[in-house]
Order: sequence, then C-alpha cells, then structure tokens
Amino acid sequence: MIRKVSKQIGELSMVHSFSSELRGEYIQQLEGDAFDLLVIGGGVAGAGIALDAVVRGMKTVLIERADFASGSSGAWSTLFHNESRQAHQLDMKWHGEYVKERLILHENAPHLMKQLPLLLPAFKVSMFGRHSFGSKVVERISDLARKEKRKHLSKKELNRLAPLLSDKSIKGAVLYHEFWRDDARLVFDLLKEATRRGAMALNYMKAETFLYENGKAVGVVAIDQLTGEAYKVFAKKIINATGIEADTLREQDRSMSTKTIGYMTDAYMVIPKELLAIDQVVYLELDDKKLISLAPRGKKVVLSLTNSDERDKNEREVMLAKINQTFQQAQITPDDIEASWHVKRPIVIETNKKKHEAIRKNDWFESASGLVTVVCGHTTGYRLLAKQILDRIAKKAGPFSPCETDTVTLSGGYAGSVDQFDNYKEKRLAEGVQYGISREKAQELVDMYGSNVGAIYARFWSYKKQARLFGLPPVIFAQLLFSIEEEMAVTPADFLVRRTAMFYFNKTEALHVQEAVFRYMRDRFNWSEEQEAQYRLELDALIKPASR
Repeated sequence: MIRKVSKQIGELSMVHSFSSELRGEYIQQLEGDAFDLLVIGGGVAGAGIALDAVVRGMKTVLIERADFASGSSGAWSTLFHNESRQAHQLDMKWHGEYVKERLILHENAPHLMKQLPLLLPAFKVSMFGRHSFGSKVVERISDLARKEKRKHLSKKELNRLAPLLSDKSIKGAVLYHEFWRDDARLVFDLLKEATRRGAMALNYMKAETFLYENGKAVGVVAIDQLTGEAYKVFAKKIINATGIEADTLREQDRSMSTKTIGYMTDAYMVIPKELLAIDQVVYLELDDKKLISLAPRGKKVVLSLTNSDERDKNEREVMLAKINQTFQQAQITPDDIEASWHVKRPIVIETNKKKHEAIRKNDWFESASGLVTVVCGHTTGYRLLAKQILDRIAKKAGPFSPCETDTVTLSGGYAGSVDQFDNYKEKRLAEGVQYGISREKAQELVDMYGSNVGAIYARFWSYKKQARLFGLPPVIFAQLLFSIEEEMAVTPADFLVRRTAMFYFNKTEALHVQEAVFRYMRDRFNWSEEQEAQYRLELDALIKPASR
C-alpha cells in the first residue's frame, strides 16, 4: 500500500519548477523582450511584489545578488504583537489594517502562522502593566481581530499556569493570542507561488548598473555571481527592494533625497526549552524600554531583543539578568545559548521632520528616472505595500488585472481553510508515521512545508538508498533534494541556514551532516576546489557569529 501511494505522490510532487539546476535556462530568458517589471531584491518585499505583479498579468522577473531571504527577511521567529508595538503607532486604523493583513496571511498560508498563547505579566511599573499603553494596544488589537478571547489572570491563576514566573513584583497577567511566523519560509513560499504562475526569480544575480533611455531607467546590467557572466535585462518598470542596501542603488540612480534608508537591529538567541519550560509567549521590558520576547519553538525557546546594539558587549548579560530575575528557577548563562544572530530591519529616515514623523518602517517613493524604492520594515504589511505600489504602476502602464493577492493561496498553503488546517495536518502526520518518520519529525516537516510536505515524503521514500550512500539521514536528504530542485538552493548555507534554519534550531544535527551535505552538493554540481572553498568560507561566516 505504501509503495503504491508513494509512487503516486512521487509522480505528482517531485516537480523541478524552481530548481537551481535550471538557472542556466532561466538566465537565457533574461535577454529577450523587455519585462513589464524587474524587481531587485529577494526578501519578503520583493517576493510579495513579484507575486502580486504576475497575478495581475505582468511579465515579471526578480533578481537577488546573494541568496533569497539572506537579508532582513532572515528572521525565523517574528511575533505579530512585537512588530506592532515597535511601530509606535497610536492610530488604530493602522493597527486595524495590520490585523487584516495578518488574517489574510493566516488564511492563505496557514502553515506559516503559528498561534500561541501570549502572557503579559502585569508589574507595578511596566510598558505592559495593566494601565500601560502597551497592554491597551494589545487589547485593542484583540478586539479588532475577530474578538479574540483574552483572560485576566490573578496572581494565583498565574502561578498555576506559569509557575516559573517567580518575580515578586508581578501582580497578575493577561492571556492573549500571539502569532509568530518564519519570514524566511514566507519568502520561499511567495517565490514558489510566483514562479509557478509564470514569474522568473534568480538568486546570485547582482544588478551592477542601470541602463537609461532619455533619463529613464529601462534596465540593468546583471552579473551572475556564480559565473561572472554579464546580462542586459530590460524592463518597463524597475523596483528597488534591497532593504538596508537600497541607498546603494539610489546613489547609482543619483536619486538620493531627504529620505535615507537606515536600520534597526533585533537580536535573537536560542536556548534549550528544558532550561526555561514555558508554553506561552512572554514579553519583558528592560529599564531602557527595550523589549524582550520569549517564544517556545519545539524543544527550544527563542529569545529576542528589539532595538539591539551589536556594539554593546553587556547587552546579552543585561538581557539574561532580566530573564533570570523574572524566572528565578531558570538561571540562564551565556554558555546555555546554542545559537544567536542579528536581523537588521530597514527604516526610512526623513530629515526636516518632527521626531515622531522622521522614521517610517514601511514606505515607498519614486525617483525622476522612474526607479521605485520600497522599504518594508514591518513584514506583516508586505502585501499591502505591494498592492499600493502596483496599483499605481498598473494604472499608468495597464491594462492589467486588479490586485487579487488577498485570496491567492501561497505555495504550501493548499490545505483548505484555516479552520481545516488542523485536520489536514493530522492526516499528514499520520501519513509521515506510515512512511516510517517519527511523529515529532513529521510535525516539524508539516509546520515548515505545509501542503508541500508530500514532496518531502516522496523523496524520503524514493531515495533512502542514495541517502545512506552519502551518509545522510533520509529525511534530511529529502529536504536537501527539495531545496535544490524546488527552492533554488545553490550552496550548503542556502540549505542549512536559510531554507531549514538547522544551524539555529538543531545545531548538533547540522554539524553532524555538514560534511555529507558538502559532499553531495559538490558531486551533484561538479564544483571546483575553489568553489567548494568559497562555500565553506560563506558557511563559516554565518555559523561562527551564531555560535557565540
């Protein structure tokens, strides 16, 4: 029975529509007729624009100088309320729009949005105290979001629910709903859906210089970072979605203005859940108003700090001290941190503005040459930002269809509605167990790949012998094949860091399989010694900071 089913799944699921082995074929299409839209930048903003554009009927190409999701979209645990709180927005219309966008994403990609209980301790003095602005915003957002239920907890009820919260200054708490998503996985599912619908997307393709006609930007000279070959790519409209690097292209375009692109940094750390056995998301506030979030994720807990200062050598100690004060039984030390990384989120800084108006997280503007620069520091609003930009472009360059992305299911989201996802997930878990995968591992796979998990199961079943030949566990080998054949992974770092986050959340296993991954990819892509050395340096540069 399993063999028959696996054959059917393999025939249906093992497509190579977004394969790194087809890069050469894709590249040959770059120098044909002009595209309607060229997107520079392979993060959430660029991927979201590419999907919206191709759904409208625009001939669309996206290029990224490094790997997809290698910049600001490399966050692996973005919390909705944390993102909203950082906006410093008192306008509830703004929050209402973001709640709507969260609901749309949850419906279109239910595997990417994980709902967790959110526990806001009420201290005597706190940003999230009972009479504070922070808790009122969260409460109002809960009202906006389909009247999501919340519950006020007494000190006694809190002790039963979260006995580790031992800080004597805690008076009680409020229990809300929190939602976290993996931005990196969102990027790949957006791109897979866009390419499935006809867009082209290429990583390791750098926009070197602009091409102009009559003062208007009409294309770029793109350099393939893997071969050094140059290509001229023409487009009727060009969008600069390169995040914190956006000013580099604006300088080339000679379109710098009173608006400049800066960034704010979030710090992430991972510890074993056995050291801090929490089942709810918890927010804590430091004396300088920086916010700490603690979010359970499988066997780990992700700690994050907003507005981090990488130069501050004491920041980690201050952060851990606050956590240990609140959870006195934990006593976490720097040696307990298994992985850490920083994410720089772009912001627009405008001179000649009042302080509260000078910084914007999401914005876009157009230069005299027609180059559109987009900044998306709040990922939840990526779809709305894409809609605003493309509505303007489509109106001028049409006729194109109106925006439809509010109802477009993303790759991996073909599992029915949000309400049906739990039942779908249970069926997929049972299927994984039937194939010989542990239930725990199957759950991890369904959470990561959603309805694309069938492609993982198919490769798991079909390539067990080959996996053993290369010294890789069959599940990881299946993920590696999927990353190469359906997510355009080119290097080991693409797979181990950006597509699976294995080095962040399962470092022991990542270190164990690292050499086997190199061996397989070297043989499959026929790397030279120089190429392999370069890819090793790239991986080392990523994992060494994560190991500190």
